[in-house]
Amino acid sequence: MWRIIDVQYYNPYMNMAIDEAILEFVSKGKSDKTIRFYRWQPSAVSLGIAQDSSIVNGNVNIVRRPTGGNAVYHHERDFTYSVVAPKNLFNNSLREAYKQICNCIINAINSFSLEAKLVGKNDILIENRKVCGNAIDFSRKDIFLQHGSIFFHDCRDLWLKLLDIEEEKLKITFLSNYIKDEEKFYNNLKKSFIDFSKDYYFGELTKEEKQLAETLAKEKYSNINWNKGLKKGTACAADIRED
Repeated sequence: MWRIIDVQYYNPYMNMAIDEAILEFVSKGKSDKTIRFYRWQPSAVSLGIAQDSSIVNGNVNIVRRPTGGNAVYHHERDFTYSVVAPKNLFNNSLREAYKQICNCIINAINSFSLEAKLVGKNDILIENRKVCGNAIDFSRKDIFLQHGSIFFHDCRDLWLKLLDIEEEKLKITFLSNYIKDEEKFYNNLKKSFIDFSKDYYFGELTKEEKQLAETLAKEKYSNINWNKGLKKGTACAADIRED
C-alpha cells in the first residue's frame, strides 16, 4: 500500500531532511512507499546538490536538496510533493517515473480546463512557461526519491531578485494567475495522486523517521558546509528557456 502524508508546513531544513529520512526507511523496508505533500515556512531557495550558495542574493533561507537540478524559490503558498517508491513500479526507468508522477500534477492542473503538459524529462509547462519543476534521486539500488515544486503564488519579483535573473529570461508562470481557489487545487492534486496510487492510506511520519529527520536537519541540511556547494549555477535551465 501507499502511505499518503497530507500537507504540512516545515522549515527548509526539515523538509529536505524528511524526504531523505523517508527514503532511508523505505529503502530498508521499514516504511511503506510514500507520497508526501508539504509547504515551506519560512520561504526559501533550494539549491541543486552541486550548486554554490553564492548564486543567491538577499536575505533568504537556503537549503541544498539531495537531488540535482538548479535553484528554486519556494514561496510559503507554493506546493511541494515527494514520492519515495521502488524503481520496479516504474520499470526501473527514471523517465517513466517522471512521466507517471508528473501526470498526476498535470491532471490536477488540467482539471481547471488548462492545458499543462510535460516538456522534456521533468518540466511541466503552461503556455510554454514552467509551472512545476521536478528532480529525482535514482542513485540507490532499488528505491528512488522524486520531489517537485508547484509554483502557485505569483512571486516573480522574488525569483528575479534572489536569483539575479534578467526578467525577459525567466520563463516561469504561477498557478494563481489561472486558478483562484487554492484549496480546491490542492484537493484536486491530492485526488490525482490518490487515483494514481489506488491502494493507499493516510498516515504520518513514524517516530523513527521523525528522529532521523531531526538529526539530518541539524547535522546536515542546516550545516553551512553542506549548503556551500560545489559549483556556480543559476535558476534551472528550463526556467530560462530560449524557445
